[in-house]
Amino acid sequence: MIFIFGTRSSVRPAVQTDYACPACGREHAIFAVPQQRYFHVFWIPIFPIYRSYSMVCGDCGGLFDTAHMPVPKEVKQQVKTPKWTFIGLIIIALFVVFVAITGSSASSDRKSGAMAKIENPTVGDIYQVKEAYKEYTLYKVASATKDSIYFYPHGYTINKKSAFDELKADEFLDEDDEYVEGFSKAELKADVESGKILKITR
Repeated sequence: MIFIFGTRSSVRPAVQTDYACPACGREHAIFAVPQQRYFHVFWIPIFPIYRSYSMVCGDCGGLFDTAHMPVPKEVKQQVKTPKWTFIGLIIIALFVVFVAITGSSASSDRKSGAMAKIENPTVGDIYQVKEAYKEYTLYKVASATKDSIYFYPHGYTINKKSAFDELKADEFLDEDDEYVEGFSKAELKADVESGKILKITR
Protein backbone atom coordinates (compact mmCIF):
# COMPACT_ATOMS: atom_id res chain seq x y z
CA MET A 1 0.00 0.00 0.00
CA ILE A 2 1.31 3.43 -0.95
CA PHE A 3 0.76 6.24 1.52
CA ILE A 4 0.54 9.62 -0.17
CA PHE A 5 0.94 11.55 3.08
CA GLY A 6 2.43 11.07 6.50
CA THR A 7 5.51 12.01 8.49
CA ARG A 8 9.18 11.46 7.81
CA SER A 9 12.40 12.45 9.53
CA SER A 10 15.70 13.86 8.37
CA VAL A 11 18.96 13.50 10.29
CA ARG A 12 20.75 16.82 10.76
CA PRO A 13 24.49 17.39 11.35
CA ALA A 14 25.63 16.27 14.82
CA VAL A 15 26.66 18.83 17.43
CA GLN A 16 29.42 18.10 19.93
CA THR A 17 28.63 18.51 23.64
CA ASP A 18 30.71 18.79 26.81
CA TYR A 19 29.47 15.43 28.09
CA ALA A 20 31.92 12.65 28.86
CA CYS A 21 30.91 9.21 27.63
CA PRO A 22 29.54 7.07 30.48
CA ALA A 23 30.67 3.93 28.66
CA CYS A 24 34.25 4.68 27.63
CA GLY A 25 34.93 7.70 29.82
CA ARG A 26 36.17 9.87 26.95
CA GLU A 27 35.77 13.61 27.59
CA HIS A 28 33.68 15.74 25.19
CA ALA A 29 32.92 12.60 23.19
CA ILE A 30 29.13 12.82 23.19
CA PHE A 31 27.43 14.24 20.08
CA ALA A 32 23.79 15.34 19.90
CA VAL A 33 22.32 14.06 16.61
CA PRO A 34 19.16 16.02 15.67
CA GLN A 35 16.34 14.38 13.75
CA GLN A 36 13.82 16.77 12.20
CA ARG A 37 10.35 15.30 11.82
CA TYR A 38 8.09 16.80 9.15
CA PHE A 39 4.72 16.21 7.51
CA HIS A 40 4.71 15.40 3.80
CA VAL A 41 2.24 14.88 0.94
CA PHE A 42 3.47 12.86 -2.05
CA TRP A 43 6.90 13.06 -0.39
CA ILE A 44 6.87 16.84 -0.65
CA PRO A 45 7.65 18.37 2.78
CA ILE A 46 4.74 20.52 3.93
CA PHE A 47 5.80 21.76 7.37
CA PRO A 48 8.10 20.71 10.25
CA ILE A 49 6.51 19.03 13.26
CA TYR A 50 9.11 18.49 15.96
CA ARG A 51 12.78 17.72 16.52
CA SER A 52 14.23 14.85 18.54
CA TYR A 53 17.83 14.02 19.48
CA SER A 54 20.02 10.98 19.88
CA MET A 55 23.06 11.23 22.15
CA VAL A 56 25.93 9.25 20.61
CA CYS A 57 29.53 8.76 21.62
CA GLY A 58 31.82 9.62 18.74
CA ASP A 59 34.47 7.28 20.14
CA CYS A 60 32.82 4.03 21.18
CA GLY A 61 29.49 4.49 19.40
CA GLY A 62 27.46 4.25 22.60
CA LEU A 63 23.85 5.47 22.33
CA PHE A 64 22.29 7.21 25.33
CA ASP A 65 18.79 8.29 26.30
CA THR A 66 18.16 12.03 26.47
CA ALA A 67 16.11 11.41 29.62
CA HIS A 68 19.37 10.70 31.43
CA MET A 69 21.56 12.92 29.27
CA PRO A 70 19.51 16.04 28.42
CA VAL A 71 20.39 18.00 25.29
CA PRO A 72 22.08 21.25 26.39
CA LYS A 73 20.19 24.47 25.61
CA GLU A 74 23.16 25.91 23.70
CA VAL A 75 23.17 22.81 21.46
CA LYS A 76 19.48 23.23 20.65
CA GLN A 77 20.13 26.87 19.77
CA GLN A 78 22.71 25.81 17.19
CA VAL A 79 20.29 23.50 15.39
CA LYS A 80 18.08 25.29 12.88
CA THR A 81 14.92 23.96 11.24
CA PRO A 82 15.77 23.23 7.57
CA LYS A 83 14.14 25.71 5.22
CA TRP A 84 13.20 22.94 2.80
CA THR A 85 10.74 21.51 5.34
CA PHE A 86 8.57 24.58 4.61
CA ILE A 87 8.44 23.92 0.84
CA GLY A 88 4.81 22.78 0.97
CA LEU A 89 3.67 25.85 2.88
CA ILE A 90 5.54 28.07 0.42
CA ILE A 91 3.87 26.32 -2.54
CA ILE A 92 0.44 26.68 -0.91
CA ALA A 93 1.07 30.37 -0.17
CA LEU A 94 2.19 31.02 -3.76
CA PHE A 95 -0.89 29.20 -5.08
CA VAL A 96 -3.20 31.29 -2.87
CA VAL A 97 -1.50 34.48 -4.08
CA PHE A 98 -1.79 33.30 -7.71
CA VAL A 99 -5.51 32.53 -7.30
CA ALA A 100 -6.10 35.88 -5.61
CA ILE A 101 -4.29 37.80 -8.35
CA THR A 102 -5.99 35.81 -11.13
CA GLY A 103 -9.40 36.24 -9.50
CA SER A 104 -8.81 39.94 -9.01
CA SER A 105 -7.72 40.31 -12.64
CA ALA A 106 -10.76 38.36 -13.90
CA SER A 107 -13.06 40.45 -11.71
CA SER A 108 -11.46 43.64 -13.02
CA ASP A 109 -11.87 42.46 -16.63
CA ARG A 110 -15.50 41.52 -15.97
CA LYS A 111 -16.25 44.91 -14.47
CA SER A 112 -14.56 46.87 -17.25
CA GLY A 113 -16.41 44.81 -19.88
CA ALA A 114 -19.74 45.39 -18.12
CA MET A 115 -19.05 49.12 -17.82
CA ALA A 116 -18.41 49.30 -21.57
CA LYS A 117 -21.70 47.48 -22.31
CA ILE A 118 -23.60 49.86 -20.03
CA GLU A 119 -22.03 52.85 -21.72
CA ASN A 120 -22.89 51.48 -25.17
CA PRO A 121 -25.91 49.20 -24.67
CA THR A 122 -27.36 46.98 -27.36
CA VAL A 123 -31.00 45.97 -27.49
CA GLY A 124 -31.19 42.33 -26.42
CA ASP A 125 -28.22 42.42 -23.99
CA ILE A 126 -28.90 40.10 -21.06
CA TYR A 127 -28.01 41.17 -17.52
CA GLN A 128 -27.50 38.49 -14.85
CA VAL A 129 -28.66 40.13 -11.65
CA LYS A 130 -28.58 39.28 -7.96
CA GLU A 131 -31.77 40.77 -6.54
CA ALA A 132 -31.49 39.47 -2.97
CA TYR A 133 -29.86 36.70 -0.94
CA LYS A 134 -30.18 33.52 -3.01
CA GLU A 135 -32.42 35.27 -5.50
CA TYR A 136 -31.18 35.75 -9.06
CA THR A 137 -32.88 36.75 -12.29
CA LEU A 138 -32.30 38.18 -15.77
CA TYR A 139 -33.01 41.52 -17.39
CA LYS A 140 -33.07 42.09 -21.16
CA VAL A 141 -32.30 45.49 -22.67
CA ALA A 142 -35.42 46.86 -24.34
CA SER A 143 -34.18 50.33 -25.27
CA ALA A 144 -31.76 53.02 -24.15
CA THR A 145 -31.31 56.78 -24.03
CA LYS A 146 -28.18 58.81 -23.46
CA ASP A 147 -28.38 58.44 -19.69
CA SER A 148 -30.66 55.47 -19.03
CA ILE A 149 -31.35 51.88 -20.05
CA TYR A 150 -34.77 50.22 -20.06
CA PHE A 151 -35.25 46.49 -19.48
CA TYR A 152 -37.74 43.69 -19.82
CA PRO A 153 -37.42 41.78 -16.53
CA HIS A 154 -37.59 37.99 -16.51
CA GLY A 155 -40.75 36.50 -15.10
CA TYR A 156 -38.93 34.08 -12.78
CA THR A 157 -36.06 33.93 -10.30
CA ILE A 158 -33.63 31.18 -9.30
CA ASN A 159 -31.93 30.50 -5.96
CA LYS A 160 -28.36 29.98 -7.17
CA LYS A 161 -26.28 31.87 -9.67
CA SER A 162 -25.03 28.71 -11.36
CA ALA A 163 -28.55 28.00 -12.64
CA PHE A 164 -29.11 30.94 -15.01
CA ASP A 165 -29.49 28.46 -17.89
CA GLU A 166 -32.77 27.36 -16.29
CA LEU A 167 -34.33 30.75 -17.10
CA LYS A 168 -35.82 30.47 -20.57
CA ALA A 169 -35.42 33.16 -23.20
CA ASP A 170 -39.17 33.34 -23.93
CA GLU A 171 -40.19 34.10 -20.34
CA PHE A 172 -39.25 37.78 -20.21
CA LEU A 173 -42.00 40.30 -19.55
CA ASP A 174 -41.71 41.80 -23.03
CA GLU A 175 -43.63 44.29 -25.12
CA ASP A 176 -46.75 42.13 -25.00
CA ASP A 177 -46.90 42.77 -21.28
CA GLU A 178 -46.14 46.47 -21.80
CA TYR A 179 -43.82 46.38 -18.79
CA VAL A 180 -40.30 47.81 -18.64
CA GLU A 181 -38.02 48.92 -15.85
CA GLY A 182 -35.60 51.80 -16.33
CA PHE A 183 -32.32 52.58 -14.57
CA SER A 184 -29.79 55.31 -15.05
CA LYS A 185 -26.39 54.28 -16.35
CA ALA A 186 -24.86 55.61 -13.14
CA GLU A 187 -27.09 53.26 -11.09
CA LEU A 188 -26.18 50.31 -13.27
CA LYS A 189 -22.45 51.02 -12.99
CA ALA A 190 -22.81 51.20 -9.21
CA ASP A 191 -24.58 47.82 -9.32
CA VAL A 192 -21.63 46.37 -11.24
CA GLU A 193 -19.22 47.67 -8.59
CA SER A 194 -21.33 46.28 -5.74
CA GLY A 195 -21.71 42.88 -7.41
CA LYS A 196 -25.45 43.12 -7.93
CA ILE A 197 -24.96 42.88 -11.70
CA LEU A 198 -22.97 39.67 -12.13
CA LYS A 199 -22.53 39.48 -15.88
CA ILE A 200 -23.76 41.02 -19.12
CA THR A 201 -24.10 38.75 -22.14
CA ARG A 202 -25.62 38.94 -25.57
